[in-house]
Amino acid sequence: MNLFRLILLPISLLYGAVLWTRNRLYDAGLLKSSRGDLRTIVVGNLSLGGTGKTPHTLAILNNLNSQGVKVALLSRGYGRVSRGFKWVETEAVASQVGDEPLLIKKRLPQIPVAVCENRVKGIAEIKKHNPEIEWVVLDDAFQHRGLKGDIYILLSEFNKPFFKDWTLPTGFLRDHIGEWKRAHTIIATKSPEVLTSAEKEAWKSKAVGAKIIPVYFSRISYGRPVHVFDGSLLESKPDISLGMAAIAHPQAFENHLRDQFSLKKFKSYPDHYLFNTQDIALLKKEFDTFTGPLKVILTTEKDAARLREHNELKNLPIYFIPIEIEVEDADGKDWMTWLKTSMANVK
Repeated sequence: MNLFRLILLPISLLYGAVLWTRNRLYDAGLLKSSRGDLRTIVVGNLSLGGTGKTPHTLAILNNLNSQGVKVALLSRGYGRVSRGFKWVETEAVASQVGDEPLLIKKRLPQIPVAVCENRVKGIAEIKKHNPEIEWVVLDDAFQHRGLKGDIYILLSEFNKPFFKDWTLPTGFLRDHIGEWKRAHTIIATKSPEVLTSAEKEAWKSKAVGAKIIPVYFSRISYGRPVHVFDGSLLESKPDISLGMAAIAHPQAFENHLRDQFSLKKFKSYPDHYLFNTQDIALLKKEFDTFTGPLKVILTTEKDAARLREHNELKNLPIYFIPIEIEVEDADGKDWMTWLKTSMANVK
């Protein structure tokens, strides 16, 4: 912890006390919390972004849909300039619906996707227009206590776990550390490729102590680069590449580009950054200085959702790297099997 963050510790303690009080008022029923009109699966975290909510949410939606479950996604649509309830269509723009919901809709166009800052209202709208829906997956709603969810899935980075963090502004927790107890399962995301049983048990012990809930470990798997505009695959590895990302923790993505794609330079922007005309002009100018028979720009799938609003990039070799997740079994049970069992137990 650096000196500046240490100086802010009194503010963190005060903010943590406010969060604790707020949560206890919800627990006591003094602040209103509604279950909503449909059964819900809440995917979220205690910290600021970067834990991998989108790929885990995608995996849940894809798996349930493939098994015939009528499921929809509801998100706040972080970073959008619009307000209220909106359906997300494949031809939408990220500035109106948010980059993550748009990414999910493009990946799974057959699944209804909506955004609304009021989750209870959003669920009611989904049921009104799609009465066949059985379950709603809520992306990033762990702190939204106005909704009483049915199944809570908490994500925490393996190397930046919630149990070693502090409340804002000293640390990166946006909710009280004790709220992990509302989770029905915890997934340690971005885990190392190889983990011993002892290492997993040590992490689990620090996370949940004696509480008996499954703790899973997931890691990211990178796919082949896909053109941002026409969807074609990058056939050959580039001789030189320019990397860019506007995500919470870009280090892993940058490392992957350095390992696999002859990265010359990496440009980092704030999470959910809305690129403007000047940004694009500077990007093109810098890319023009690169020399080589095969040079490309590489970015994340989430950034691609926002970059598509800039038609001036259409003629450039700009590709995104799709990601999937791989989740290890816990106590001999696959995480999707655990989820389906938990869903069956919800009345």
